[in-house]
Amino acid sequence: MATKKRKTCLESLPDELLLELFKYVDIRDLFRIFDDLNSRLKRLLFDKYRPYHIDFRSISKTDFDLFCNKYLLLIAQQINSFCFSDNDETPDLFDNFLSNGFNLTQFPNLNSLSFFHVAYIKRINTIFTNSFYSMSITRLKFNKCYFGLTQDFILLINYIWRLAKLRHCELDVIDIYDRMFSGLTIVSSSIKFVLAKSIFFQSIDLSNLFERTPHIQHLHATLSEVNIQPLTNIALSIIKLNIFVRSSPFGM
Repeated sequence: MATKKRKTCLESLPDELLLELFKYVDIRDLFRIFDDLNSRLKRLLFDKYRPYHIDFRSISKTDFDLFCNKYLLLIAQQINSFCFSDNDETPDLFDNFLSNGFNLTQFPNLNSLSFFHVAYIKRINTIFTNSFYSMSITRLKFNKCYFGLTQDFILLINYIWRLAKLRHCELDVIDIYDRMFSGLTIVSSSIKFVLAKSIFFQSIDLSNLFERTPHIQHLHATLSEVNIQPLTNIALSIIKLNIFVRSSPFGM
């Protein structure tokens, strides 16, 4: 009787309130619980106007494969963001995503992409090589990632700067040292925000970054030089500039 009462109370709620409640339920649980209950709830889950933000951190491979194979393409038009991780809890997650036959071009409304603790830069470069012309990413984030190969990282930032709609770029990348951004050759007219405090810049890198990002408004970066050289270029569009020298921050 209690179970029936709870079900009746839930189904008595208007669509707008149910959709609001859905926001507080993990998406994997949301589909597992409500998909097969009735046609009304199923319609709400697959409503084409409902955006989904898919966070694949802390998910088992079994749950990941089940969700991807059963639901992912059914909501492909509604997915606005992906978050992938490669830590101890979710090893090789992005590789599993690709090995299941998915690619980022299958999600036409994807505008935010995040990677946490990943180290497979060659695979990421391959994805950008094959799809950057058709991607509408406006926000890209790498958090605590390990990209130790110099030439591969230079290739990556040039792919990133080719993303025509990208506005916000965070590069929290470990073990990337001097002169990386001096290899940036692509000009981005869309990027406004760059956060790269974990990357050590030299003055030549910053000058080149400003030259290749003429509309940048916010920059957070770290200079590795003790004797700072004058910048040969600085974007006139800058609104906020935070420069850190080694471990001693100062604002500009």
